[in-house]
Amino acid sequence: MKKTDNRGFSLVELIAVLAIMAVLVGIFAFGYSLISNKQVDQCAKKIQVSLENARTTSLGKSSVDLKFYPSGGKIYLEKTLDGDASKATTSEIGDGKLSVKFMFKKSGAANVEKNAATVAVTGIAFDRASGAIKADNTGYYLDSVKVSNGRKTLTVSVEKLTGRVTID
Repeated sequence: MKKTDNRGFSLVELIAVLAIMAVLVGIFAFGYSLISNKQVDQCAKKIQVSLENARTTSLGKSSVDLKFYPSGGKIYLEKTLDGDASKATTSEIGDGKLSVKFMFKKSGAANVEKNAATVAVTGIAFDRASGAIKADNTGYYLDSVKVSNGRKTLTVSVEKLTGRVTID
């Protein structure tokens, strides 16, 4: 007599289901890490492009002042041409979930760190003749910007003498 009532799973079926689930969870976790780190990449790239554009514009006919500030849980960049507020443009560079810290240096003094999520960062400009980063009225100049989400950190560096902007 054959048994016709087969209830339950065999060990092979259970292992196959677990293997499929493990692969799906791995793919989901990898995709999630790519998505969450993409915000850091995009923010760092926007900062780099903004600084490079300001430097290039400064080498031309116009002076450019940059201001980074928090508003409504996001971080914005305001770019002003020739000190004229009517020529100011504003763009969003990052979400408030990101940590965006500006590092300022001064010869013979301690470095100053400003968090763009809590305080406005102003006084970023480039020299018209050489393209070098200018010091603000206190003698500090922008050295780098660190963008982080807790898992990934990118540093946007500015060379003092040339104004060259790179992402590390």
